Amino acid sequence: MSFKIASNTIIYKDNSILLGKRKKTPFKDMWSLPGGHLKFRESVHDCARRETIEEIGVSLKLQTPFFILEDIAATEHYYHYFFYKEIKKNKFEYYNNEPNNFEEWHFFSIKRLPREILKQHKIAINYFIKLIKL
Repeated sequence: MSFKIASNTIIYKDNSILLGKRKKTPFKDMWSLPGGHLKFRESVHDCARRETIEEIGVSLKLQTPFFILEDIAATEHYYHYFFYKEIKKNKFEYYNNEPNNFEEWHFFSIKRLPREILKQHKIAINYFIKLIKL
């Protein structure tokens, strides 16, 4: 049996979460967190950091993952690691570093998230929202 590993990051600022709108199938027009697949000999931590640089041009210092999701589908077996970074400064500069893969990046209020969020990301976001409300 083989499995895949993905690392994703919730970037949280002023009660909002940064999401990118995907351009390519099978997730076209779906919103997602910055993240992607682990490379050989890469830690989940380094993968999350690399993906934020590749996708939004920002290098973040990340802590331990706050959530791990095992996703067993008919054809794939995934482990999704989720990190989060709270941005406390007023100005946070990011840009669409992968315009071929993403239409745009936007901060959404946790009270007004889009419906079209990748299933695994939505589960992690909902868990994160419960954590910050404790």
